[in-house]
Amino acid sequence: IYALGRFELTIDGNPLRFEGRTQQMPFNLLKALVAFGGVGVPQNLLEEALWPDSDGDSAHTAFGTNLHRLRKLVGADVIQVQDGAVSLDAERVWVDLWAFEKLTNNAEPGQNSADEQSAQCERALVLYRGHLLPGDLGKSWTVSARERMKARYLRAVSAGAPAKERGGNCS
Repeated sequence: IYALGRFELTIDGNPLRFEGRTQQMPFNLLKALVAFGGVGVPQNLLEEALWPDSDGDSAHTAFGTNLHRLRKLVGADVIQVQDGAVSLDAERVWVDLWAFEKLTNNAEPGQNSADEQSAQCERALVLYRGHLLPGDLGKSWTVSARERMKARYLRAVSAGAPAKERGGNCS
């Protein structure tokens, strides 16, 4: 799942293509799940974010319908619901956002040597192709995660700059 700079799903390296009308709500469910962290996301949080004007029963029904549709598109095992929490199976799914977060965590001062921090920053910056879910700027559920990722990006740029400067590579 690519969410930084674009939204794209690939399966075995091939972009997921659709015949006929694209189902937006299943994808919005996936996008919201990613924006909320992708693991252990309370189902009611997703329902409130995606169906804010619906009562609890209607939102719950809409969630169930769209979860079913999404599982048909990406595979039933990819999305798990347990004890009211929704998760992407990290064993089956790679998410650029997760990889970016891991790399920027490893690039924090004191985590690794200066050279390793710089290398982690470089890899993180390659992953950051733009803002989180740029096609969903108007969606309230993207704001917090987008701002967090922008802050991580700026820290990665700042952390990687001294090593580039020392090496004479400031391009």
